[in-house]
Amino acid sequence: MNDETTFLVLRQTDYKENDLILGGLSPEGQVSFVGKALKKTTSKNAYACQLFSECVIQYDRKPDKDIYLMKTASLVNGHRPLREDLDLQIVASVIAELSLKVQNGTDLFEMTKKAFQELEKKERPFTVLSLYLSDLLKREGNQPMVDACVRCGNTKGIVAFSVEDGGFVCADCAKLKYAKPFETEDLKMIRILVKGSMENLEKIPVEAEKAKFARLLLDHLIYHTGIRLISRNFFDTWYPED
Repeated sequence: MNDETTFLVLRQTDYKENDLILGGLSPEGQVSFVGKALKKTTSKNAYACQLFSECVIQYDRKPDKDIYLMKTASLVNGHRPLREDLDLQIVASVIAELSLKVQNGTDLFEMTKKAFQELEKKERPFTVLSLYLSDLLKREGNQPMVDACVRCGNTKGIVAFSVEDGGFVCADCAKLKYAKPFETEDLKMIRILVKGSMENLEKIPVEAEKAKFARLLLDHLIYHTGIRLISRNFFDTWYPED
């Protein structure tokens, strides 16, 4: 049948002696392929199937299958910097794992592809991650409340962010329950990131390029969705909390 799809490689799993199972995204949603002999140095397809790569895969689609045997793979964009730069690799790993754990959908391919393209510029990895998380939170219906205190609705005296409550907290409510305090300028950046999107990355202030903002949005997503990430351990180790 020689079906064909564009594919983002987001996960590689050892299978048998020389094979790999590739998990990732196509424009139709999540899909997996068995890549025969991809671990062999003589493989003609291995170069196109490296982690974070975008490739075109030929296969035979079968309606009763959820994993397909890959025939051939041709490279579209290898996203090489995401594997060679440790900072970019850690951020890309969080994005890749999240993309496979949130609710499946046809929008995820373009969201993840756009994030990888922006990461590859090596300019603002934490802002890219923050905006990707912001877009995911909107998509999942878990966007934090950043227009007023999430507990009482007060629009003045905002001093903190409560992951558990789901948004900004005023000074009075912060006394009642634990909330992480932030300086006024940091709260402004958090609001900009929550309201922002990957599509307006260029309009986001450079002051938003901090790991702590991405960590906060990641904490919020994990708490309100129950998703657990292996890549989160690497993120926290490499970028310890201030």
